[in-house]
Amino acid sequence: MQRIYPYLIIILGLSIISCQGESNIKSVKDDQGNIIESYLVDEAGLKHGLFKAFDTEGNLTEESEYNHGKLNGYRRIFRSDKSMEIEEHYIDDVIHGAYTVYYPDGGVELSGDYTDGEMNGQLQRYYQTGNLMETVTMVNNNENGAFKEYYENGNIQWEGNYVNGENEVGLLKQYNESGDLIKKMMCDSLSICQTIWTIEKGDVKPINVFGDE
Repeated sequence: MQRIYPYLIIILGLSIISCQGESNIKSVKDDQGNIIESYLVDEAGLKHGLFKAFDTEGNLTEESEYNHGKLNGYRRIFRSDKSMEIEEHYIDDVIHGAYTVYYPDGGVELSGDYTDGEMNGQLQRYYQTGNLMETVTMVNNNENGAFKEYYENGNIQWEGNYVNGENEVGLLKQYNESGDLIKKMMCDSLSICQTIWTIEKGDVKPINVFGDE
């Protein structure tokens, strides 16, 4: 009989651990009884561990990681067809790190980086074929700096500079699909652009909208 006691102690210990684990799993249901959220909690009842959200059909719509009530780690958003749409990362509830948007087939549509809640650096958009569509310089969540747009064949289509959003300021260049420069424009501080050169005419005198000599 004495040899059985250690095994009984082990079994009882595993049972206690199992019950405690199950009690830490919480779920939220809608009026129809469908589970729309499922997550783990810590001793204080705060989300701690894996969080999942579902639609009324039971399809996963979100999966994320929590640490004592705050988003810490990845957060993934899913479409109704079960494909992942967005993947982002957090530190203490603040978005920080790689940010990626995906096409339904899994290819990357958009990619950038956040630092302490603000997108900075290069934001890149892609065609569904995987070819680069656009690069934009981001500063504090706004387009600020050089940008380039590309044809699907890889040749540049437009290049210029944005200021505080999609406002072209300064020299703006346009290219044809073969990569030849075909037009130059100058954009003022109000993002009003006038043609100053074309491949057909060469230099073009801007129109004076105020009628001054």
